[in-house]
Amino acid sequence: MSVPSGSRPSEKLARFRDAALARGIPEGDVERWLGLARPSLVLSSDGEGPVVGHFGTPVVLPPDVTFPVYGDDPDVDDHEHLVATLDLAALPEGATNLSLPSDGHLLLFAWPAREMSEDHGSSCAYAVYIPAGTEVGKRVWNHAYEPDHQLGDVDFDGELRGEVRLEYDVSLPDYENFDGDPLLEDHPHAGELREVWSDIRAEGYWRKGTQLQLGGYALDAEGWGDPVARCAVGDDDDGGDGTRRGDWTLLAQWHPGMYNLEGITVYWAIPEEDLAAHRFSPARGVMYAD
Repeated sequence: MSVPSGSRPSEKLARFRDAALARGIPEGDVERWLGLARPSLVLSSDGEGPVVGHFGTPVVLPPDVTFPVYGDDPDVDDHEHLVATLDLAALPEGATNLSLPSDGHLLLFAWPAREMSEDHGSSCAYAVYIPAGTEVGKRVWNHAYEPDHQLGDVDFDGELRGEVRLEYDVSLPDYENFDGDPLLEDHPHAGELREVWSDIRAEGYWRKGTQLQLGGYALDAEGWGDPVARCAVGDDDDGGDGTRRGDWTLLAQWHPGMYNLEGITVYWAIPEEDLAAHRFSPARGVMYAD
């Protein structure tokens, strides 16, 4: 990964290196871990960078694209919420590790009901890519939740609003490593390095209100392991056998920062070959709720 000298990401990596060495981790192990760094973006309404999209509605889709629903079942009324619309032409080249299209719009949808943290067979989040020049129209869906619904007290229209502004960031692995994880073969100090990085990463990472991370590594909520691996495992209904379906990567993760969605993180992941071909329909989502 190439990081401009003096930039916020490079300073973050320098602090990590110093802290890891001070902890007594061998320099060679620290340098190999730094070799895993990926560029990423933090997207929020109070960022210092340029505007690259908006949070929440309006939903604008091509006429032949179905409004995403929970579980991808057209007979289900649980239409997903639009988290953000990103203008890909406004994203600086090389700002993330992702092979994103150079133009068009990327729409990120999610259905963040807490029960989804128990359902790893169905996807709770989807991504829709709209190429530049595509005919589109506004879609309106009134969710009209009952008062006792899990999302009945969430003010999506009031809180999921505003411009999306970018800030450059950098990402290192930050998930629990279990026995058999190939990462442990080359990085025997992975656990210690992750602890050091967790402290450094948190410095200046969190924003007021809702925020997204685009690219990089997924943040492990509470000893889950790699959330990307959870997205990449099928269930019995689609013929999955509990093994990963090819190489996947984190597309985005969402920290709502909204009333009644505290402690929730939604992750979008996508097969790398589909991302390279700009096919976003295979993207899947999982959610963590404390």
